Amino acid sequence: MTRLPQLLLTAALLITATGGQAALRAVEQVYELGLRSVTLPAGASGQLLVRRCTNCRAEPLRVAATTRYFVRPGESMVTLNDLRAAAGRAALRRAPYIYIYYEPHSRVARRVVLDPGP
Repeated sequence: MTRLPQLLLTAALLITATGGQAALRAVEQVYELGLRSVTLPAGASGQLLVRRCTNCRAEPLRVAATTRYFVRPGESMVTLNDLRAAAGRAALRRAPYIYIYYEPHSRVARRVVLDPGP
C-alpha cells in the first residue's frame, strides 16, 4: 500500500472509532482591514480598536506581552514601536492593509501584521 491510502484508511478508522463526533473549535480568527480602520495600542498591554465598516462602532481587542507584530507578511517580528512607525509611513501610501489575528473567546490579539503595499 502507498502512503496516502494508508493515511486515508487510518483517518477513516479513527473517525469511525470516535463516532465521527469530533467538535471543531475556532482557535484563531482574523480581521483584514484598511489601516485607517484600526487604532493601534499605545503600549504593550492595552487594547487596539477595529472598525469593520465606516459607520460601525469600534471593537476593542486586547494586546498582551505575547502579542507579536510584523511589518510585511512573512517577515521577522518587530516591536510595537517599529510597527507604529511603519504604519505612519504606510498611511501616506495607497491602500495599506493590516491583519489582526486574535483568539475569539478571549479577544486577545495574537499577531498584528502590517502590509504596507508596494
